[in-house]
Amino acid sequence: MKFGKALRRVIDQTFPAWQEFFIAYKDLKQQLNRIAAIRQQMPNPAEMPARSIIAPAETAEEMRFVTLLYREISKLNAFFSEEEEEFVIRFQDLRERAVENHASRGGLLRIWRDLVCLHGEMILLENYSSINCLGLVKIVKKHDKLSSSVALLRLPFVRRLLRQPFFQTEQLFVLIAECERILRALERSLRSVAADGHDEEGFDGDDGDDQSGRIVRSTVAALGTIQHLRNGSSTYGPSSLRYD
Repeated sequence: MKFGKALRRVIDQTFPAWQEFFIAYKDLKQQLNRIAAIRQQMPNPAEMPARSIIAPAETAEEMRFVTLLYREISKLNAFFSEEEEEFVIRFQDLRERAVENHASRGGLLRIWRDLVCLHGEMILLENYSSINCLGLVKIVKKHDKLSSSVALLRLPFVRRLLRQPFFQTEQLFVLIAECERILRALERSLRSVAADGHDEEGFDGDDGDDQSGRIVRSTVAALGTIQHLRNGSSTYGPSSLRYD
């Protein structure tokens, strides 16, 4: 599967409110096509003076590409940071509610459902980080294949990319792990309430509402597509991709 189509599938599977904040891969690729068209019209570099290898028109298009590239990174950073901050606030609130409602079956179930939703959203944000990083590295790799040797971006770009806020997922991983821990504790409490005879319906771990169900389905679908992308790389990592 071509990377652009795989990215489109991931975007279609996520929340509508998130879709505009993914990498504009198609726009970046179109800008590369403009650079390629200019280079095709140029004479053989071996027949040109060294200072003339990059034509003025190509230089202008290169600058537009780099500007667009870093504009996309700023967009990714802003979105990721805002969502992560919101998740921290929501998680802290749910953790406090879990302590306060430890004896209420109805309260515990509401918290469990809210945590299931939050957990799914955090997984989707982690996948958002992964797929956008893959897209950026892929488009820079394409750039370097068609550009002159003096305009290579990949190595310094990857080094800078790994320091970007949207790629710093350590706090998100901690939140996900803690969320899973509390979910397991809540499930034990809910089953205990049912076993004590205070709950005629019982708890089977599948009491989520429509919202949590939609989030779970979106998460599973996105995970499947991203895993397919990762399996396409001989050595998974931001600089080892094999997509067209």
